Amino acid sequence: MKILFVIHTPKNPFTAVYALHSKLQEYLNDKGHQNQILAPQDFKTLNRFPARLLPLVYPFCVAWWLKQHRNSYDLVMFHSYSGWVVNWLRSVIPVYKQLKTITSFHGLEPLYYNALKEEMQANGRSLTLRYSLVHGKLMMWLIRLSCRRSDLVLCLNSEEQAYMMKQKWVDESKIMIHTNGVPQQFFISRDHPPHARRLLFVGQWQEMKGTKYLIEAFKLLARDFDDLELSCVGTLTEDNKVLSSFPETLRSRIQNRSNVTHAELSDIYKNADIFILPTLSEGFSQALLEEMAAGTPIVTTPVGASQELLRNGVNAFIVSKRDSVALADSIRRLIENRELRQQMGREAQNTASQYELGKVHQRTLSILETTLQ
Repeated sequence: MKILFVIHTPKNPFTAVYALHSKLQEYLNDKGHQNQILAPQDFKTLNRFPARLLPLVYPFCVAWWLKQHRNSYDLVMFHSYSGWVVNWLRSVIPVYKQLKTITSFHGLEPLYYNALKEEMQANGRSLTLRYSLVHGKLMMWLIRLSCRRSDLVLCLNSEEQAYMMKQKWVDESKIMIHTNGVPQQFFISRDHPPHARRLLFVGQWQEMKGTKYLIEAFKLLARDFDDLELSCVGTLTEDNKVLSSFPETLRSRIQNRSNVTHAELSDIYKNADIFILPTLSEGFSQALLEEMAAGTPIVTTPVGASQELLRNGVNAFIVSKRDSVALADSIRRLIENRELRQQMGREAQNTASQYELGKVHQRTLSILETTLQ
């Protein structure tokens, strides 16, 4: 097979979208399939436009590029809105009709928009008119157009699937839930200390990752546990911005690591006692899956795939969004109970074994082959 992957994020190994596509690219290469990843940075023309116009301009660049290389690929997998122009042209211009297309998501943008709007309202704020028009109206139209004209749509969880079917963006026969996978290197054995003191958060330092509630929960816990520490990893944010989010008296107990490699993550996970992900919107968190594989006890929210991966009190504690007190209470239970940490970590690891990367890549290859038939 000759496959093109079109993503709308940078070719940055520290970002989840590119990292996941790179792993899949390696797997397909080993199986003898030709494939390439196309991203915005491959088009110098895009530097002339502001970032907010990317959903409009980038798909036209992709369509023009594909016109020149249309005989080089059997199948194109588009990340979210990146394929709306090509999928639209497939029905009206012959040169595009030969292409088979898949639209996939790393998190469905309209669900993120709804969650962001909800968070803003909860804090007495509102989105700007421009943001609402672009992400609340235009983006939904572009994604709907792309989904309706794709041969297949892949999403990460049942909430996304139900949303697209309810909105009539795609027929049931043309949509599948297809998850992320976790490399074997993250499956480690660990010793749980009698007293947990090392908390870990992995994700960009953004409001929608629940950082506000993470900060409040840590402040509550720090009163009771003098030795408690928090590592914030993969934040893509400078130290001073992360540290200044916490009271000055607690900053010596906070560590920020803006960028880390996958090799470094394995050791970071092994050294963590408890993983915290108070996210407000998610598709299928890669960090969550990796922590599960590492056997780390987890406290998170009922968002995205966590609702299908996790069972409250069995392989994780699941607390309501925006509830710092409940977040702190669940963490406190784990800090004080080694046996509970061992049990939850073991159950989480057992669940993660179903999503080992080799198995997921095999399923991906089968999907690609079936789409081409």
